Amino acid sequence: MKADRKLSVRLVPGLALLLAMAGAAPAAALPLVVRALGDAATQYKPGQKLDAAAVLVLKAGDEVTVLSGTGTRLFKGPGRFSLASAPTAAASSFSQLLTQKTERRARIGAVRGGGVTTETPVPPGVWALDVAHSGTVCALDPAAISLWRADPSTPVTLTVMRRGVPTQVSFTVGQSTTVLPASVGLLDGDVLTISGQPRPSTLTVRVLPRQGDLEGLGEALVGAGCQSQFERLAAVSRVPDAP
Repeated sequence: MKADRKLSVRLVPGLALLLAMAGAAPAAALPLVVRALGDAATQYKPGQKLDAAAVLVLKAGDEVTVLSGTGTRLFKGPGRFSLASAPTAAASSFSQLLTQKTERRARIGAVRGGGVTTETPVPPGVWALDVAHSGTVCALDPAAISLWRADPSTPVTLTVMRRGVPTQVSFTVGQSTTVLPASVGLLDGDVLTISGQPRPSTLTVRVLPRQGDLEGLGEALVGAGCQSQFERLAAVSRVPDAP
């Protein structure tokens, strides 16, 4: 009996610690700086976390773009701007950005009068992967990867090499995105070498855990080194400029 009592005394502190950890709420994600221009660039760096109640004091010529759970906002100086004064746009309106679907249509650019495109082609949404640019890329679902090309004017068949095993993917005329077969079996950290284009490219794939809000997703993209997708997330979650 005495031995049992001693054992219970030893276990209680550890049990209390486990119960405390189980009851602790996860740390809330914080707003992230996307980019900054002017003198503000010395204070605000891409990927930097900000307090949810932070006040930005900007001079004339300063611009700071911030991604938060209610969307992405651009603040232009001069003036003082509180991050706590969220826009009316509901965070739920961006919920589709937290999931990954295969993309089949490309965003070519904004068209102005006369049919002239004024933007550089970029992959649609957040998750389509640019086959022409090497670097680290992120995915939520490695079995639903979309590959994107900037110029859909000609047909092309590319070879995607993973762990020495080649897979052929084809684009027809006018097709900007195609789906990488799920049979490729991507895992976190896999490296894809893509050939059959003017310059071969190498993509290192990072598989991210599911996120509950834009801030968490932005933080995960930055932490994994997927800067271009972080910037695309900011672009597609843009809300009207702060007053």
